[in-house]
Amino acid sequence: MENLNLNENLKTALKTKNFNSLTTVQLKSIPMILEGNDLIIESKTGSGKTLAFLLPLFQKINCNEKTIQGIILAPTQELASQIFNEANLLKEQSNINLKSALIIGGANINNQIKKIKEKPNLIIGTPKRVLELIKLKKLPCHNVRTIIFDEADHILDKGNFKITSLIRKSTLKDTQIIAFSATIDEGTTSRALSLMNKGKVLKISQDTLSSNVEHIIIESERRDKYEVTNKVLNAINMNKCIIFTNSQNDINLLKETLDFHKKDCIVLSGEKNKKDRKISLEKFRDSNINILISSDLGARGLHIDGVTHVINLDYPLMSNEYVHRAGRAGRDNTKGLSISIATKRDLSFIDKYSKELNIKFTIKKLVDGFIV
Repeated sequence: MENLNLNENLKTALKTKNFNSLTTVQLKSIPMILEGNDLIIESKTGSGKTLAFLLPLFQKINCNEKTIQGIILAPTQELASQIFNEANLLKEQSNINLKSALIIGGANINNQIKKIKEKPNLIIGTPKRVLELIKLKKLPCHNVRTIIFDEADHILDKGNFKITSLIRKSTLKDTQIIAFSATIDEGTTSRALSLMNKGKVLKISQDTLSSNVEHIIIESERRDKYEVTNKVLNAINMNKCIIFTNSQNDINLLKETLDFHKKDCIVLSGEKNKKDRKISLEKFRDSNINILISSDLGARGLHIDGVTHVINLDYPLMSNEYVHRAGRAGRDNTKGLSISIATKRDLSFIDKYSKELNIKFTIKKLVDGFIV
């Protein structure tokens, strides 16, 4: 920690958090960020990426300047809110008076304009709303010195890259660009480098998934997946479990099945508004309800303590999405289990992911209420 050149306030904050040592991604990336490098950083889910970019931002930003000096972009409202809360906690623990503003879709834009008029140092938000306020000339970016792309594989995908590029163009030519993600493919790397001056790629580990997570498969016919999922829930000894689906229809049908079997569960989907999604997450975090049904984007990047199990009702189409799903469990050096309910058609994905991610899938069965 002494070699990172962090100021005494930030060292005090880390002691308050009981961080006796930093993670590999923090130790390797913080010095490079402080040096002003443009970086593409690939590090596995749950490795401490949020603090890896918040600590150097708190060090670099001059709080005496009443200007926006940093922007953090996240793909979802929930993830942006989580980063915002972490930034406020770091502010409190470090006694560094860095003012942040949360700028996300689904919230009142006039209230956000008022927040910007209060001259924050750091903007944390979702790309579409940030760009909207830039176009309205309500969010000045001429003093922005650092932009962070969290979950960069999504922020910089083909569907979002135009928005991200326009945000980048609103800042200075030498603005520092940092892209973080658990998985970054060639396309993401190419698009990220096009926004940078002299970008460097930093791969913290070749392992994209924690070794604490076990990966198993239970075969099922497509029509039986909802009932099989219910039986799996009966068979496992879980603390909290997230069930991922590929469609809203599956979310609805699985919820009906679990309701029928009198299992309390919470739904997180794009159909809910921001307020309802926030309430759903808080209930899952704080209540005795321990089952969350979610889409990929719904729970992307969220650190929910105590998740021991992940169930995939369907396989995601891309291997990097499997990384984000399975990475919800097995965090903070705890054991986790990723269970995939697979049809014979799904087995082709299993072979693909096994090779691409260098992980072993074990096929198991449900027998008399047990997974064997």
